[in-house]
Amino acid sequence: MIRFILSLQVFLASFFVSYAQSDFIITSKGDTLLGELRSSNDNWVKFKGKEQSKFQKLPSIEVKEVYSSFDDAHYAYKVVKLGNSPIRLARLRKGKINLYERRTYTYTQYGSSTNVNWYAEKDGHELVEIKTNSFWGSREARKNAFSQLIADQPTILEIFNKEEKFSFKFLDKLIEQYNAL
Repeated sequence: MIRFILSLQVFLASFFVSYAQSDFIITSKGDTLLGELRSSNDNWVKFKGKEQSKFQKLPSIEVKEVYSSFDDAHYAYKVVKLGNSPIRLARLRKGKINLYERRTYTYTQYGSSTNVNWYAEKDGHELVEIKTNSFWGSREARKNAFSQLIADQPTILEIFNKEEKFSFKFLDKLIEQYNAL
């Protein structure tokens, strides 16, 4: 029985060590660093490299991408508006068109709300906002921006123009189809 418990402890310890070291970051110079991610936000990434003993706080300007094994998600640091600093965006799709999501939370004495913005990037060009659940901004401008992204694939553009929908799910499906071509 003692052997079983010791074996189980060794197995669990090795599992947690391998789990903790499955995160990575890609620096702005293009270097990939394996290690453990403790936390990240718009301004910094707290990361401990495989060969390091302490966590380091890296400024977001030095980080291009982060992979978090905790939530199995890729995050990219991108400039949304020219002249601003990069912010952390969750990458939802990778392909010819990359799809990113930004969630912001607002808390007041009356409750809370979540604002969701989707951005797309094609061929490494500037990010374009294609969808939001906010009341601000022009829906027509976002629809036109999305149309321009998919204009080189007439079949996808035709599906988009025929449908009355402009939901997150519909746009995600179209980007998935576009990337599959």
